Amino acid sequence: MQIVGRSDLSRRVLASRDFKAFALADIYRDLSVRFGHDFSPAVDIIERLPTFVSGESHKRLRASMARANAQRSPAQLAAVAEYLHAFQHRLSSGRVEMDLLADFALPIFRAIGTASLGPRDDAGAIVALAEQIPHLFSTFTSLRQRLEINEDIRSLMAKFGDEFLDDFALLVLGARPLPGALALSLHAIFRENCGTRTGEISWPDHFTHSPLPYADRVSLRPVSIDGEAFEPDQRVRCPVQSPGWTPAENRSLMFGTGSHLCLGRGLSERIWAMVVDMFVAADCLAEAGELEMSMTSEPFDFPVKVGVTFEMSPA
Repeated sequence: MQIVGRSDLSRRVLASRDFKAFALADIYRDLSVRFGHDFSPAVDIIERLPTFVSGESHKRLRASMARANAQRSPAQLAAVAEYLHAFQHRLSSGRVEMDLLADFALPIFRAIGTASLGPRDDAGAIVALAEQIPHLFSTFTSLRQRLEINEDIRSLMAKFGDEFLDDFALLVLGARPLPGALALSLHAIFRENCGTRTGEISWPDHFTHSPLPYADRVSLRPVSIDGEAFEPDQRVRCPVQSPGWTPAENRSLMFGTGSHLCLGRGLSERIWAMVVDMFVAADCLAEAGELEMSMTSEPFDFPVKVGVTFEMSPA
């Protein structure tokens, strides 16, 4: 694997037609052959995720998902507004200790997922399965867990039909990026503004952190970009976030670039603005606590615990 370092080179590789997305589905086809298990359900969901697809299939997926996003965003935003209203009321009760991931960011994602599925008794279980799918992306996931998730997908397909995976894939796309970005960005802002009331913080108009540090590409042919040579079929790791980059460089690639620009960018930015407005209105003190990161969540830098304490002390 070749790893790109510079932000400008990473951008050019990500946007280049001389590269394709890393086809994760092929890994599961290989696992099927090697271990004799039928991973076709896992293949079916992975091939509905634009992150791992290229060419005409990628174009069709993005167009379909963009239409679905436009139809569902009003209900999703309404669900977020309802949740934030209840959360602000919770903050008014006095001193509140919580986990920004488990008690704030994930509930927002679940509210969005439930709203997108419409009124149904099994919406919670479907969203919960969507949160498990990213384990299929990690090399740390055991074969046993992969098989369990694979069978859960098979059961979902048997119950609702293969076409339901189109809607389900939209949930999967946001399962790690949105809650991770919310929790990590808020924790960093609260840590940097210790002792400042949330109504007085100079809030950025964008996420400051992303849980997705890179995207992989595979070269289609011999190609040279800015003097960097890539051989055919070479896997290339392209950072979209790096501690060594400037804030502007990190922000510019936070949602990807080119044909793989994040489909959820517009919704995510609206939600961030709503979250900021809520904390400004709450005007409380926020003390950042323990931050523990998972060691097994690749390709995501995803937190396990994001501690924070809110307090409505006198202004």
